[in-house]
Amino acid sequence: MAHRSVSADHGFRWLIESARLLAANPAPFLAMGATVALLAMLPLLGGLLLFVFGPALNAGIVTAAKSQAAGRPARYEHLFAGFTTPGKLPRLVALCLPWIAMLIALFMVLILLGVALAVFGVGGGDIESWASDGPPGPVLAIMLLLLLVGMLVPYALTFFAMPRVMLTDTAPLAAMRDSIEACITNIGAFIVFLLTLFAVAIAFAPLLALLPLRLGELLLMAFTVPWVAGALWLAYRDVFRDDITQELPPAPPSITA
Repeated sequence: MAHRSVSADHGFRWLIESARLLAANPAPFLAMGATVALLAMLPLLGGLLLFVFGPALNAGIVTAAKSQAAGRPARYEHLFAGFTTPGKLPRLVALCLPWIAMLIALFMVLILLGVALAVFGVGGGDIESWASDGPPGPVLAIMLLLLLVGMLVPYALTFFAMPRVMLTDTAPLAAMRDSIEACITNIGAFIVFLLTLFAVAIAFAPLLALLPLRLGELLLMAFTVPWVAGALWLAYRDVFRDDITQELPPAPPSITA
């Protein structure tokens, strides 16, 4: 599927327009974000559940953003569109595979790095001391670089893939292939998008630090989860405009019906 090239400033504009979407109808979006946050806070299983079903929940918020942008107010029930729309859940769950592969690859690389450093005596060859004193500066820099690259690749694979899988009949592997190609084509917008998110996180960090930890985490996720999901819909709409003609109906069956 052909995708469009957009200017770098679109990465910023997607986030601004998404904030406007949320401001026009904040209650359902904040409720959706708070639900995802509460799920993430569940002891033991919360992180695992969000890791597996996060793409489906985010796809529901994308559906809500699409509906809101089209003049049909978002509803809380949209959050579960990935679960209630026939055939979507397995395809959306498949989008967590790049993240699983990234974690496995990083784990293996770090093990090999630790063995190599121990063999060559970097940092005194005492790997156990890293737990208390931290790794040597060069090692820490390498680890952070690996983590950054490791996170960017699966994020690029799923950036456009998640809205495409949810809103069209595109298979997960094809959607991920097209997503990373579109991110490379629009690398400027993709980088501006990520840098804007990073700048907002830095700007609000002192304010959130004044709040109790759990409350700050809840407020942060309640806003940022729907904000980013809405921006994904806008990015998909701009870059994959040809997909609009094959989209599935946006409104899911109500789970209360």
